[in-house]
Amino acid sequence: MSRYDEIRYRVYAVEALRTLKGSFSYQEIARRINLPPQTLSRYVTGKFLPPLERCHEIIKLFKEMIKESVKTKVRIKNGVIDVTQLISDVSLMKNIARVAVYDYGYKGIDGVITKETDGIPIATLIASELNARLVVAKEEKEVGVNSFIEVRHVYPSGLYRYLYVPKALMKKGENFLIVDDIIRTGSTVMALYEICKVAKVNVKGIFAICGISSAIDNLSETLGCPVNVVLRI
Repeated sequence: MSRYDEIRYRVYAVEALRTLKGSFSYQEIARRINLPPQTLSRYVTGKFLPPLERCHEIIKLFKEMIKESVKTKVRIKNGVIDVTQLISDVSLMKNIARVAVYDYGYKGIDGVITKETDGIPIATLIASELNARLVVAKEEKEVGVNSFIEVRHVYPSGLYRYLYVPKALMKKGENFLIVDDIIRTGSTVMALYEICKVAKVNVKGIFAICGISSAIDNLSETLGCPVNVVLRI
């Protein structure tokens, strides 16, 4: 981590601490990360930036808080994962986007890619936080665009649909983050990864709100890049 990235990470920790302050007292936060409340107050008011080791503890606590919030919003019935309540909670969605920023904000992300339509809300928030380009892979070609990247999205059933991305949106050598709302089987992420390969961009990571543990582990092993989710199921 460069000096610039370290400072930015420390600023992220202060932002996370301010968010935590909305849900916990100074005393509770201090107890959880073993710091005097007076020191936390100085961090929150911006008088000092926390040292790197404290930043890790603050951001870890922030992620734990968001994970617990996500748990209350996700419904699983008959094997079907329902995130309807979660997606409608804009404040929580913004905080989930910040989790992605804390994981990837220092990796020079140029673009965020997702598939229509379910991944768009969280991908949009993450792209905004990272000041990155948003790229949406679609099952239909956009009118007026002449040149596309085209790959097959193969479903677990064996059926497939083609996905299209305008070539002009992805430039060789750029750094991209793949984003989805839920990783169920990993087929969507695999298709998005293939688009990135065709475009010759660097995949710096994969992020989702929640996902099936076996699918997450399989993606990580197969693709060889970090797969981060807020909640494993």
